[in-house]
Amino acid sequence: MTYVQPIGYSTLDKDSHGKHTRRWPALAVSLLVLLAGGCVRSIQPILTDEQVIVDKSIAGKWVEKDGDSSLEISAPGEDKKFKVVYTEKNGKKGTFEARLGKIGDVLVAELKPDEPLPDASDMYKAHLLPLYSFLVVSKTQPDLVVSVMKLEWMKKHLDDNPKDLQFIKPSNDDFIITSPTADFQAFLAKHWKTEGAFGDPGTFVRPDAARPATAPAK
Repeated sequence: MTYVQPIGYSTLDKDSHGKHTRRWPALAVSLLVLLAGGCVRSIQPILTDEQVIVDKSIAGKWVEKDGDSSLEISAPGEDKKFKVVYTEKNGKKGTFEARLGKIGDVLVAELKPDEPLPDASDMYKAHLLPLYSFLVVSKTQPDLVVSVMKLEWMKKHLDDNPKDLQFIKPSNDDFIITSPTADFQAFLAKHWKTEGAFGDPGTFVRPDAARPATAPAK
């Protein structure tokens, strides 16, 4: 059994006044800033096995168009899963397991972090909850363009429409979707074009395309 630490996984620290504050790992923060949004997480997978497709064209190295991070996407295996290595500006890396699939007309990348501590005890791993997140993929060639559902938009929507999805709230400023996959897919299909629901797209290009053109030698 694989135990994973979710993309938006956070820990609680105490501030100087003894109050609990939420600390987000650097990788999670970088992804949120990069894709201009939050991280909506679900206990259930975003895609069903029948929806998963393979697009080998996204395999290889990608670099952030307007930044210093990069993605290394491996070719999919027989299980149709990609391995994605995300490297931050400071060189820190995070490894994710991804699947591509269509929800109606929407191409979605389902993300799940790879096992964070493979040598940890089973008792420790049992305390890491496997969660799923997703990106909407609007373009795969020649650039890779993705966007995320905005966390603040989802929070407000669920506050105003608490019956739209099942969810739990570990804290006042955090929530996790618990609805079945089919229900969340219906919600996504309904709102993926809703104004304000998604952040500005993040664009990755191939390394050669990121280099400024040089004038020919005279």
